[in-house]
Amino acid sequence: MASTAFYNLTSGTTTVAPTTALALGFNSLSVTAFFGDTDTTLTITHNWGLNVTAYTTLFQPWFQFTPQATAAVTVGLAVVSYAANTITVNKNSQTSSGGLFTLLLQRPFSEIS
Repeated sequence: MASTAFYNLTSGTTTVAPTTALALGFNSLSVTAFFGDTDTTLTITHNWGLNVTAYTTLFQPWFQFTPQATAAVTVGLAVVSYAANTITVNKNSQTSSGGLFTLLLQRPFSEIS
């Protein structure tokens, strides 16, 4: 089952991903997601139009997640696929593994080293 992404934009929180025109003006994207126990997949649309070929050289968006209100079992989230305008995140499906997460994506060329 899939979780729903709530995009935290300057105009407010919405389930509608930022348009390409809006996304080009930002180097990061904050998403809030609730995963139920049986939810395993979340697709986040960033609309940055990244070069998919660069993913093979590990030039990927930086991804961070923070549990906000989790259930009894602590689980991790993992990015399982990248595309030009989306990433797909997976969570293990197990009893008491659901919870609320804040996810942060940052463009690969915007990281401070």
